[in-house]
Amino acid sequence: FTDIRWHQTADVGYVPNGLLSNVFMASALDLADPMSPHYPVHYRDKGTVGQRISLAGLTVAYNQPGLVYQGPWPSTALIDPTKMTLRLIYDGGRLPITVRNKEGFEVCCSHNHTACPMDSDTFTAVNISQSDSISVTLTLAPCAGRYLLGMRYIWRESPCPYKQCAVYSVQNELPAPP
Repeated sequence: FTDIRWHQTADVGYVPNGLLSNVFMASALDLADPMSPHYPVHYRDKGTVGQRISLAGLTVAYNQPGLVYQGPWPSTALIDPTKMTLRLIYDGGRLPITVRNKEGFEVCCSHNHTACPMDSDTFTAVNISQSDSISVTLTLAPCAGRYLLGMRYIWRESPCPYKQCAVYSVQNELPAPP
């Protein structure tokens, strides 16, 4: 499913974008429903999906001002090599976030500068060590003595239990996207 999600955005990673300017999606990554008879494709919580897609439609298709239809986006990444941490600031610090659990982030580290394909198994899970209303800090201990080459977030088929991914917007309770 990670490849499908990637290609749904024309390989950009988000929509709208320069190739898909009038496109919107509703995130359902946090609505895992392993008891659904159609798992993992069709979750039973259609109400939450409907609310999320209507919010996006009102914003993108109908240009309603003041609505935030996407979950928090990381805008700044600050590495502290002395503490071996990576701090991600969301939405320029303008919109508050909440952290529901400490899992979901992965890093790729190497002794050389070889790139990490996003679909590879060379990523190692790292947890949130600290958080505040605008950022999360990850411990980079698995990268000690190596180069940090990549990071990904909730890059799994069903990345978290029902409505329990790590990062959400306080304003609209939308999850941060992968």
